[in-house]
Amino acid sequence: MEKQDYSKLEIILVDNASEDETVSLVKENFPHICVIKHEVNKGFSAGHNQAIRASRGDFILLLNPDVVLAEDYISNMIEAAQIHPAIGMVTGKLWRFFTEKGPVIDTTGIILTRNHRHLDRGFNTLDRGQYDEPGLVFGVSGCCAFLRREMLEDISFEGEYLDEDFFSYREDVDLCWRAQWRGWKALYVPQAKGFHKRRVHPANRRELSPLINYHSVKNRFLLRIKNQPLDLILRFILPTSWRDLQLLGYILLIEWSSLPAIFGVFKLLPRFMKKRKFVLARMKVAVSYMKSWFYSEMSSLSVLDTIGGKWK
Repeated sequence: MEKQDYSKLEIILVDNASEDETVSLVKENFPHICVIKHEVNKGFSAGHNQAIRASRGDFILLLNPDVVLAEDYISNMIEAAQIHPAIGMVTGKLWRFFTEKGPVIDTTGIILTRNHRHLDRGFNTLDRGQYDEPGLVFGVSGCCAFLRREMLEDISFEGEYLDEDFFSYREDVDLCWRAQWRGWKALYVPQAKGFHKRRVHPANRRELSPLINYHSVKNRFLLRIKNQPLDLILRFILPTSWRDLQLLGYILLIEWSSLPAIFGVFKLLPRFMKKRKFVLARMKVAVSYMKSWFYSEMSSLSVLDTIGGKWK
């Protein structure tokens, strides 16, 4: 962050109970950085919420410690966000670290599938220029999410921007759902580039800790309960149910440690029904618009004409 060519930066580090010398090293070498240290891990969502509340800018970049950005990344984000005030989220092109195959994509934005998975577009594929055009995507990955403060305030619930009941994993997709329902747009800008050393992805599920997989399973169902009206659920019930049955079978046969996640869903159900009521009562876009994201990875920039913007 110190090497970004955009100078008006306010850097806030939230330390979620690390056991190394991170805090002392930062304080010693970068005394101008605001450090918030926790003695216990409060989770991805709570940590970022605290940083957002402590910040003062009109835009916030949520950044994982395993992400490295090109020097002009934030400048590109600022320029893109100013195309139109309805753009609430922006993401660039992130590559994976340490690959022998050449430039391999980590994410170019979040997309949806008809069995209700959400994926990082292009993940683990060789970059051959197939994602070199800017456009609207469903959402942005929480590892490097550039967000408009006005949008965050608009979608917050009981003072939370990221849902702290998720604790970790899928909280970024939940934020994107809420933003889309309120009419906010997510823009992909390939000119902004970076690298991400991603550790958590479907291919290495068996290598992850039981706690990670627990939250992944729990939040998969809470995400849909909170953000999807009945007609949207029914439209994709067959592919979604098949995917759910596969997951439950995997848990019963192999991943027993994730069984408590099912009980975790029922435990949080009353609270999430309250959140569901809040989200769906404030919808600004038609359900048909949301359905369209299950069929298309990206909308062309011509879609910006519908919100009065144009690409510079």
